Amino acid sequence: MRRKRNYSLLVMAAVLTLTVAALQPQAAEKKDLIRVVSIDPSGPVTRGVEIQITVEIEYTLETADESSVNIGFNGRDPNNFTMVEHIDIHRGTDHIKVKATIIPVDWGRRGKFAMLANIGKGTQGKSWSPTASARHEFAVVP
Repeated sequence: MRRKRNYSLLVMAAVLTLTVAALQPQAAEKKDLIRVVSIDPSGPVTRGVEIQITVEIEYTLETADESSVNIGFNGRDPNNFTMVEHIDIHRGTDHIKVKATIIPVDWGRRGKFAMLANIGKGTQGKSWSPTASARHEFAVVP
């Protein structure tokens, strides 16, 4: 009988401990953020005509001291992006401007011509895991 009471007390103590722990505020999880602020030219782009664009990006890097912002386009396949620019960045929040030359593709029903910007962990060309990404779709005209 005595063992049963001791066991009950242990269970009650464990439940109370878990309840109190659940009520404690948790430290904010660190997150990386990236967003496309602007693209110039901002209007439609012409299918098959080479054009230089300027992209302004705002990022916040919190999960590492260093990383890179990668910019790519789906010019070869509507579902795969080829990264064309890699800009080294450091912890904190900042704006960067990137210029890229593109040849827009009209993917029709298969998808939209788009730009992908991301931040990640790992080494370019090897293991890479995006921690934040942003996508911008272009209006493509004939």
